[in-house]
Amino acid sequence: METEIKNKTILEKLELTDSDGKYVHYLNEIAEQHKSEYINDEIVIHSPAKKKHVDVSLNLVSIIRDYVVKFDLGFVGQEKILTKMRNSKNSYEPDICYFRKEKSDNFNDNTDIFPPPDWAIEIISKCSEDRDRKTKYLDYAKNGVEEYWLINTQEEKIEQYYLNDKNVYILIREYYSNDSIASITLPKLIIPLEAIFNAIKTSNFHFGKYEKSIKEKDDKLKEKDDKLKQKEKIIKKDKKRLKEKDDKLKEKDDKLKEKDDKLKEKDDKLKEQEKLIAELLKKINLK
Repeated sequence: METEIKNKTILEKLELTDSDGKYVHYLNEIAEQHKSEYINDEIVIHSPAKKKHVDVSLNLVSIIRDYVVKFDLGFVGQEKILTKMRNSKNSYEPDICYFRKEKSDNFNDNTDIFPPPDWAIEIISKCSEDRDRKTKYLDYAKNGVEEYWLINTQEEKIEQYYLNDKNVYILIREYYSNDSIASITLPKLIIPLEAIFNAIKTSNFHFGKYEKSIKEKDDKLKEKDDKLKQKEKIIKKDKKRLKEKDDKLKEKDDKLKEKDDKLKEKDDKLKEQEKLIAELLKKINLK
């Protein structure tokens, strides 16, 4: 039966043994055509993915892959990457997986069966949650998958697990929509969850330079804030100048009013004087 298996050399390295041909049938007939997995001697064919699942997977894999390719850190796979566990026939197709360069350097263009990844990400659904949380959780840990993420698209939540020295996963923490998550396998990779669940501003974090981009964003906001403060200062200064100018105009207006009042008073006195003179002339003419 071994001669019927594709990539025989790779499979021999992975210590594949199969007596009844079921696994051979899975590899040659099922795995190529369907997103499927071989779990405890059972072939599991996955249901079609929902749009939210696809969106999240595409958003996240594009960010991780850009980072890995940019810095030549290995290989990132999505959906149809068949990963063969050591010392068993269990074979999984993680939604997203990452292999360090020391592993990926052994891959070629025809590789279609891969060893356990260094980082596996599963986007859980109702039908897959039990497998993701139990079977794969234990199998990934037993096979040295250093980091494991479980993504809940309904709650927009990510659970991050890391493998301790006893090959047991430790929950680092749960992340929600306003958080940013830092990979442990790729420690400089920091991803805002909004870029994963909503593809918001993903381009601002291109090639994985998240820390720099976030700092640049903060610097720009600070610069903008400083400009606004400077503008407010100028406006305040202008207001002060306008008030001073207005006070001077008011003072000038008060002086003009005072001058006008004096002229009016003088005019009234002149009119009074003219009246007295007229009365006096009238008396003289009568005599």
